[in-house]
Amino acid sequence: MDPDVEVTGRYITSMVNSAGEVSPVFGRKMEELLGEFGLADPEPESWYSAQDFAEAVDSATDQIGSKTVAQAGEEMGKDVPKDEFADPHEALAGADAAQQAAYRGGQTTRPAGGYTYEKVDATEAHLGVTEPFPYQEEIAKGALVGILKDMVERESQVSAEETDTKPTEDPEKAPEREAYVISW
Repeated sequence: MDPDVEVTGRYITSMVNSAGEVSPVFGRKMEELLGEFGLADPEPESWYSAQDFAEAVDSATDQIGSKTVAQAGEEMGKDVPKDEFADPHEALAGADAAQQAAYRGGQTTRPAGGYTYEKVDATEAHLGVTEPFPYQEEIAKGALVGILKDMVERESQVSAEETDTKPTEDPEKAPEREAYVISW
């Protein structure tokens, strides 16, 4: 990742908070890991090195497990601004714009990849994760589920199942590296 790319502190604080919800021990470990990468005491409205955050997430996955990291992704997804979206499809379609708004700087227009969206039916969509998304798949999968958790009546019905990737229609987007069918 370009060292000049920054990520909003909103998603870093989401990760800390979600790890703490799983267990106070995990919360302390996450804070410790972020501190090791120069991200101690993040502020939601500040900007931080995206490269350092990606490395901290990789380390967290190795040390506290992919399930905890997936839960962190869900919290990050819940923190995606959705006030203007009337329904889950609109929120999922807005995932790419939210990803772009969460990063700034660097030499490319899409420094942290993004998402593709295709409506399948009334309660299902295909979402792809495009390169150069800097995190392990648990973060993306969790974030996509998290976007919907507070928008649907029964949170337990939100799921993400891996599916085949599709070609990207938008020439500005890189190919999908992974894809999910999100249903609710």
